[in-house]
Amino acid sequence: MELAKVSPPTEKRKYQPCSMNKSGSATCGENVLMEKNGKEILLGGKEELIVKEGETILIKPLGGGGFGKP
Repeated sequence: MELAKVSPPTEKRKYQPCSMNKSGSATCGENVLMEKNGKEILLGGKEELIVKEGETILIKPLGGGGFGKP
């Protein structure tokens, strides 16, 4: 049974956001489809899919790049 058609418009899933002033770069974000059976499927940044009953989409936002010495 289809529950919803989703297309999260997320960025920075492949390349880390840059920092300024030689600080550490931020972490990339992740989009994960968690199936009913517990299997996790890593999704891209711009993907369209059908979410079925019992499935969940987990969106982990990216971190912010630093400024100055960490």
